[in-house]
Amino acid sequence: MADPFDNFDINGTQEEYRKAYLAGAKGVCEVFRRAWAAWQGIDNLHETAFGKP
Repeated sequence: MADPFDNFDINGTQEEYRKAYLAGAKGVCEVFRRAWAAWQGIDNLHETAFGKP
């Protein structure tokens, strides 16, 4: 069985998340964060996309 995350677009997800976050699109951000958490096993997309505070 193929891994559903074999072709997960890491850079594209980060870029689109940044755009959505800066535009204030909370619902879109949540979708990206859920997908990232499913792939990564932890919800750290914001820290990854913007750097740790």
